[in-house]
Amino acid sequence: MKLIKFLLLIIGLFLLVGGITCIIYTQYNVVKVQEFDMVAFVELGSAGLGFNGSQLMFGKVSPGNGVGIRNLLMKNNASFPVVVRFTPRGNISQFVSTEEIAPVLKPHTQKKIKVFFKPSESAEQGRYCGTLRAVLSRN
Repeated sequence: MKLIKFLLLIIGLFLLVGGITCIIYTQYNVVKVQEFDMVAFVELGSAGLGFNGSQLMFGKVSPGNGVGIRNLLMKNNASFPVVVRFTPRGNISQFVSTEEIAPVLKPHTQKKIKVFFKPSESAEQGRYCGTLRAVLSRN
């Protein structure tokens, strides 16, 4: 009797794990992951640009009313639509947002996404850096 209960428990756990794996795989089928370095400086009463081809450089931005904007070109070379989910990381993350939360890219297209750095009024002056992670998955 104990052996039957044990086997039923094992089979049940196997089916549960298999079902969860199938749901995760079909819902979050990751196609590509990209990371972009980000750097910004918060300074009172200043504004400036930063340029670097491999980074999102927001330059100098005033806390409260200042905003730094950069364009990020996302490409979908696949034959199916993908959704892009952005996750900022690092001490810059609390002040970074994107124009669209989860934009959808049609097959064989590219889209320009605006990335904003908007420090709050209480942001301390200094250098802020981190990465912006873009996960492209099947839509």
